[in-house]
Amino acid sequence: MGKTLDGTSDSGAASVIVGDAGFRTLLGALSGMALLYAMPIVGQPMIESRFWILVPTGPSDDLRMDPARRPGRRGFLVRSIPP
Repeated sequence: MGKTLDGTSDSGAASVIVGDAGFRTLLGALSGMALLYAMPIVGQPMIESRFWILVPTGPSDDLRMDPARRPGRRGFLVRSIPP
């Protein structure tokens, strides 16, 4: 185990690098999701006026369905029923 130039251990420097990478990854994922949901809301008036296309901003039809027909639960139901 060696020391870096500033006197910290190798494992300490590695944990700082890994922690920073994890934080940046989390921050990037959160900002990407925010942009994914914000862009249709922000761009809807321009898209509708220019191309006459309505971009729905509410929940999708799959989320409005009864719980047994939702896509996530459909896979669970298929796996839980024996052949």
